[in-house]
Amino acid sequence: MIRKASYLVLALVVASTALRAQADDEKTKRSTAESMAIAKIKEAGGQVMELAQNDSRLEVSLHLTGGKVTDENLKPLVDLKDLVHLNLRGTDVTDAGMATVGKLKSLIRLHLERTKITDAGLSQLKGLTNLEYLNVYDTAVTDTGMSQLDSLKKLKKLYVTGTKVSQTGINKLKGSVAGLEVTPDYELEARRAHLEYRRSVDDAHLAIAESQKSQVEADKKLADAKKAAEAPLAAEATAKAALDAATKQLEAFAKEVAAKKAAQEMAAKKAEGVKKAIDEANKKAAEAVQAVAAANARLEDVDLGKQAAKATKLAELAKKAAETAQKKAESLTAKAEKAKQDAAQAMKKAEEAAQRATELMRKAAEANMADAQVQKAK
Repeated sequence: MIRKASYLVLALVVASTALRAQADDEKTKRSTAESMAIAKIKEAGGQVMELAQNDSRLEVSLHLTGGKVTDENLKPLVDLKDLVHLNLRGTDVTDAGMATVGKLKSLIRLHLERTKITDAGLSQLKGLTNLEYLNVYDTAVTDTGMSQLDSLKKLKKLYVTGTKVSQTGINKLKGSVAGLEVTPDYELEARRAHLEYRRSVDDAHLAIAESQKSQVEADKKLADAKKAAEAPLAAEATAKAALDAATKQLEAFAKEVAAKKAAQEMAAKKAEGVKKAIDEANKKAAEAVQAVAAANARLEDVDLGKQAAKATKLAELAKKAAETAQKKAESLTAKAEKAKQDAAQAMKKAEEAAQRATELMRKAAEANMADAQVQKAK
């Protein structure tokens, strides 16, 4: 079963190939007149080719023969019914040969550049209503010849470089044939050049505006950068001023502490002197008591009344001296305590000032660091 299916597929392929070959043969089959015309063209050194494998229309080139091509060599072309491209560039064909070319109604592209045609030759091409491309550069064609082409409504491209055709003739023909492009078309090229110039000017204005805008933005960014750079400098100056003020305040506190410490030491010395005076007074009081006791012991031998009065007076003097010394000692002790308290308070203020100075120094260091980063960013 599989073998039969394989044979069937193979038979179908063979049949298809045969049918395609038969169709190609029928497609490319030429009449006797066409075959004879192709042979004559090839004998003259010309080339005859189909446009494509699936397009049997013909293209004839006589510009590469290497020999002389005249009007006589063009006569076989009338037997080629499907001739669409004809290249006669650089040959010796004249206006007489254009009588033959004018009969090739199927022509779409025609090269006549560097031939010997004139306006009279172009007048014989009026019937080529399918013509889309015509090249007559480096010929004797003028505006008169251009006026003979106004019936070619399918003409899309026309090349007249090196001819005597003027812009007036070009404009007149373009007015008759819609969509026609003529090369060179000086007026069109001038308009295009002017349009390109206007575009260039507009682009330049736009570029200038963009540049100015960029410059404004750059100036703004520069101003912002300067402002950002000035902020750390101002902060640094403020911190430095605060640090200087704190340093001066700290020095003043240090002087005040030193003065109070000296006063405290002086009070301590005075208290020591008072203590010695009290001790001396106590000693004298004790001696006075001893003297009173001795006087009492001698009352029997002396005038008791005088001795007692004298002893009493001495005792009172000693007591008063002792009380005075006691008060003075208490006053000095109070002053010493007050000096001690003031010194402690001054020490506390000095410590607080030192803490503030440390904080200001830290802020100044941060400001310096920020300034260094800004300078590095520049």
